[in-house]
Amino acid sequence: MINPFADFADLFEVVHNFRVSEPVESVETTKENFTITLEVPGFAESEIDVHVKGRALNIFADHKGVGKRLTKSVTRSWSLPIDVAVDQITSTLKLGVLTVVVPRKAPPAPTKVQVKVLGQ
Repeated sequence: MINPFADFADLFEVVHNFRVSEPVESVETTKENFTITLEVPGFAESEIDVHVKGRALNIFADHKGVGKRLTKSVTRSWSLPIDVAVDQITSTLKLGVLTVVVPRKAPPAPTKVQVKVLGQ
């Protein structure tokens, strides 16, 4: 006999055993850069998007499950300070850990402004 509710039983088992877990992340700050690490186990490089829009650093990771596996996604955003070199940001993925390095710009050198005497 065909059980029309068999798929629902499988779905109930998946939902019942489902645990929501947040990926571990950290931000380290030095004089030279900011380093953001984010655990994204199971994600391929092609499933991760790191980009800057305005002064926001955004990370999106989206993994489509196959068959009965669940789809998972991660979204994180950080506001960047003014003193970062956006064009030099790098990201690497190694053993399920995404590392994004945001270099700081060198502070501008002090400049001497000449005072002109007017009206004498």
